[in-house]
Amino acid sequence: MIIKVAGIILAAGASSRFGSDKLQYKLDNGEYLGVLSAKKLRPFVDELKIIVPKANKTRQKIFGDFDYLVTSNKLPQLGASLKIGLAAVKNYDYCIISLADMPFISLKTYENLVRSISLQRFDLIAPSFDGKRGHPVAISSGVVNHFLSSKESGFIKNYFEDEEFSQFIFTTQDIGVLRDVDYPEDLFID
Repeated sequence: MIIKVAGIILAAGASSRFGSDKLQYKLDNGEYLGVLSAKKLRPFVDELKIIVPKANKTRQKIFGDFDYLVTSNKLPQLGASLKIGLAAVKNYDYCIISLADMPFISLKTYENLVRSISLQRFDLIAPSFDGKRGHPVAISSGVVNHFLSSKESGFIKNYFEDEEFSQFIFTTQDIGVLRDVDYPEDLFID
C-alpha cells in the first residue's frame, strides 16, 4: 500500500528575539534560513505547504519564488498556523511537521522518520537527541483529525503525553533536531 505523506513548514513566527526576520537571513551557503528548512523536507513528502504570517509579503515571496505552496495564517490565536496547515493536508496518511527556523536537521533524520512512517504502526513519530525529543514530528491522519476537531487550541507535543496515541521516538546523533534559531548566536555551533 502506498502511504501518502504531506509536509508542513511552520514559518509564521514574528522573529522578535532575532532582531530581524530570521527566515530571510542568508546562511554561509547563500540559502535563506527558512528556505533551507523547506528544501530539506521537500524530497520526503508528496506535498509541502509553508505557513507564513498574513502581513509578511516578503516571506511569502521568498518561499513562493522557490515554487512552494504558501498559505497565510490570518488568525491571531496561538496554534492557528498549525490548524491552518493541517486543514490543508488532511487527506494524507501522515503529515510531517517541521519548523522553518530549524535548518540544521540532517537528511538522514528525515530518512529515518519516513522509514518509521512506512511501518504505519504509530500515531506520533519523532527523533530524540541526548534523551530530548526534537523535530520534525510525523503524525498520523488520526491525530490530524483529532487535532482539527478539538475546540481547544493545543500543541502536538501534548499528544505525546496522551496514552490514546501510539508513539515511536527514535534516537539520533543529529543535534539539529534540537537546534532552532531564536537568536543570531544560535546560528553558530560551539
